[in-house]
Amino acid sequence: MTTNYSFILYISAANCKYEVRLNDFPVFNEYKGHRINLGYPVNQLMKGTLITLGFSIRPIEGKDMLDETPEFLLELRYGISSSETYEVIYRYNYKFNGTPHSHLVDLKEVVVTDIGIKPAWSEGEELKLSEAVLSDLYSTYRQLWSAFRNQNLDQLREFFRVRDYAYSRAFYLDPENRQKESIAVYEKYLGDPDYKLYDLQLQHFTPKVACLGKVIYMEEKDGFHPVFFLKHSKKGSFNIPIFFSRIENKLLVTL
Repeated sequence: MTTNYSFILYISAANCKYEVRLNDFPVFNEYKGHRINLGYPVNQLMKGTLITLGFSIRPIEGKDMLDETPEFLLELRYGISSSETYEVIYRYNYKFNGTPHSHLVDLKEVVVTDIGIKPAWSEGEELKLSEAVLSDLYSTYRQLWSAFRNQNLDQLREFFRVRDYAYSRAFYLDPENRQKESIAVYEKYLGDPDYKLYDLQLQHFTPKVACLGKVIYMEEKDGFHPVFFLKHSKKGSFNIPIFFSRIENKLLVTL
């Protein structure tokens, strides 16, 4: 029987702005200082036996310096998927040492176990924010938004095919079942008349690259990644983050 392993990036933070990147991918962003306690599976970001883990911590609005009020704990955990017990292979816990700082930045190389996954994003071309690339990015966003607006499940299935397959490999799932489950989720939300698909307003976002140029996406001024955002009159909202890579000369959703 094959043993399935998982990497979890865990954060517990409050009263500070921060960004956390794993292999140059923005896993956590917080520009308001809200409290968070979250373990996020990151198998889909792992590649080989050496990864980079970086973070920045900055004071919240109204403060100039980091003092004793921020809380920031970051752990990279590794263990068997079916177990609740994990080994902590990297840990950082902010402690005020009596000297205020305007910000803290750190970047570490962490040796990890190779779980034999070649992420889809790692197979992409290196991208620059050129006029041609940006034109392609905007066009692809609009095509995808149109597929959501028109509830075109066949188009959505094709758009998310690479990501579904990549996540299946990363988390030891059956690819066909993963895609069926993804489409079922979109069908459920899009078929609910009480959900509204917000307009895609790309002018409010800034294009960025991640994963050493292998991933391209857009970010709002407060660090919010562009999503296809559906809001329900009573149940809250449903967000779908979108990150692209260029594979075989085509922008595809990989994360």
